[in-house]
Amino acid sequence: MNSSLFRNRAFIILMIGEAIQGGGIWTSIIANLQFMQSHVPSDLGKSLILMCGLFLGVLISPQAGVWADRYDKKKSCSYQGSFVVLLRFVCSLLYITNLSQSCYCQWSLCS
Repeated sequence: MNSSLFRNRAFIILMIGEAIQGGGIWTSIIANLQFMQSHVPSDLGKSLILMCGLFLGVLISPQAGVWADRYDKKKSCSYQGSFVVLLRFVCSLLYITNLSQSCYCQWSLCS
């Protein structure tokens, strides 16, 4: 590899950001799996939930690309980041206060 690439400040910042983002996604995946392990008794149910998420991601991605090209990228990334932080905060709050279990049982999904 060319050693001048590692002297490039923008490249180093980008790689540090990618490492932090990758660690965050890994933590999110582990948290989702742990949550489903404790709340969804069926392995088939778990796989269907994950497949629905994948399907929605594939379905929405082209439209998200159009929106990213159409609108200001800085504002779009800012809104997306804020939404993700808010959503994770709400999910964490639900998990900590154990409201997720009561909602789960009210939807008649628990036995």
